[in-house]
Amino acid sequence: PRNHSYLPWMVVGGIMTPILFFWAMNRHSKHGLEFMTLVVYHLLRVGPRLQLFAHIHTLAHKEGHAHRGFFSGPFRILNCATEWWIGPFYGVVPWNYYIAHMKI
Repeated sequence: PRNHSYLPWMVVGGIMTPILFFWAMNRHSKHGLEFMTLVVYHLLRVGPRLQLFAHIHTLAHKEGHAHRGFFSGPFRILNCATEWWIGPFYGVVPWNYYIAHMKI
């Protein structure tokens, strides 16, 4: 299928990152600000040498160019998942890339 190579990164970013966020938020609410929790959260979120961060921003950028969406048929629900679900954990403002890449 078209754009199937994006799915592993969408799964990692869409499942692992929110779990990691809620884990860190839970630790913070119980124990206050802990330096090691902060370090572990950010190291696992952005990945080694910012690789996961770069993959998510690249996905959001490609999603901004794909005005028809990445997926069709029953997988159409996954369109815009990067900008609306995964992106906010990485500082992506929803619809930012989509609006910035309008075809005039």
